[in-house]
Amino acid sequence: MTSASYCARRLYSRAASAATLSTLGNTHAIAVNQDALGTQGRLLAEAEGAWQLWGGPLAGGCVAALLINLVGVPRLLAVSWAQLGIAAARPMDAFELGDAARRVAAGAVGAVNMSAQGGNDCAFYRLCPAS
Repeated sequence: MTSASYCARRLYSRAASAATLSTLGNTHAIAVNQDALGTQGRLLAEAEGAWQLWGGPLAGGCVAALLINLVGVPRLLAVSWAQLGIAAARPMDAFELGDAARRVAAGAVGAVNMSAQGGNDCAFYRLCPAS
């Protein structure tokens, strides 16, 4: 656990929900935030009032992608390589960055399906060149 996540847990432990504390201490999300490339994510696409797709480049040819669902129904979105700034024919491994980095696609080409399961839910992914 990083010192920042430890401090956040201590500071918010009395008022924050378990889900909030889990988010604040998510080492995979912190790793994206502290990536060596140091590039800020940006809004890539949105449907006004329904969803937003944020993302940006990471070191090693990787890309971060965050789907934010703004409505109370589950959302499945096919996110294209073009939206993420990835060459169309480049195979990528996609990892969902929950409590554990779980590979959801190996060697995917062209797009990845991102799913957010309810209002104000999000799906956070790291896509890296296929190994």
